Amino acid sequence: MKRTVACFCLLVLTLCGCSAREMHVVATAAPTATPVVAAAEPSIAPSLTPSPSPTATPAAALGPGAESDEVLALQQRLIALKYLQIQTPTRYYGSKTEIAVRAFQKQNQLPETGTADASTRQALFSEEAQPCALALSGLVIGLDPGHQKKANSDKEPVSPGSSDMKKKVSSGTQGRFTKVPEYEVVLDVALLLRDKLEAQGATVVMTRETNDVDISNVERAKLFNKSKTDYALRLHCNGSENAEKHGAFVLYPAKRDFTDACEKAGQLLIDAFCKETKAQNLGIVPRSDQTGFNWSDRMILNIEMGHMTNEKEDHLLVDSAYQEKMAQGILDGILAYFAQ
Repeated sequence: MKRTVACFCLLVLTLCGCSAREMHVVATAAPTATPVVAAAEPSIAPSLTPSPSPTATPAAALGPGAESDEVLALQQRLIALKYLQIQTPTRYYGSKTEIAVRAFQKQNQLPETGTADASTRQALFSEEAQPCALALSGLVIGLDPGHQKKANSDKEPVSPGSSDMKKKVSSGTQGRFTKVPEYEVVLDVALLLRDKLEAQGATVVMTRETNDVDISNVERAKLFNKSKTDYALRLHCNGSENAEKHGAFVLYPAKRDFTDACEKAGQLLIDAFCKETKAQNLGIVPRSDQTGFNWSDRMILNIEMGHMTNEKEDHLLVDSAYQEKMAQGILDGILAYFAQ
């Protein structure tokens, strides 16, 4: 009987021990399951937050050619502050992002490098970052990259009602040493300038965006008249029989209702251009024999950015870094005119 009772007690204790161990397993299993669920939530949060933290300032510099989520965050911030005029961020640090960064640096008193270094991004993501005050907002700027790939030797009047006839358009000069045609150089600079102007809020009207076109000088002027441009600029390079001749100059219309405005704008333009490029400043010259001037009803200028017959200047004019300087110098001259 005693042996039976002892066995029964031992059986009860064994069963209780099993239950206790199962309860212990269940109790410890629940806490280990909970962190798995909780840990999954932070991994989703970043994708639900498109805008970066205003205090986030990664150390590495970002520049042209970079492609990353950091560039995406940079673009989102530039768009929010109205410096970058694109519909959708691309994650790629291209020319428009570089121009936007440079504009932010200029307005926020930072070195104008176009590269988003640590100090630039710290300022950009701070609460004190200044939104873009678009200097050219609401203005229409006309750009005419001179000449074209194939000349059109048909004639057109040099001015309305004139019997004096000139070629509709020529193919321009070319580099004496590089052999690069003028029409290519001026289009390259005009496209760079277009992006810079748009970054400042301007609406830009281009007479051409490719070289293989057939657009006469009268048609180019009429396009600007129709578009009611506030400032029109013809871009050219010069040539000379004197290989030593170098430097840049601006032409402006003579004896027109808007001649005074053109003269002031022309001086500001050539001064800014030569300051940026270090080219020799050959001043401004009035002209009454240019078809593009005579058919224009609005202020218009012609910048001769250098001499393709001079060896040093020929090589500079086709250099992409120098073309960037030319575009920047022209932009600065336009900004100076509208800042009066």
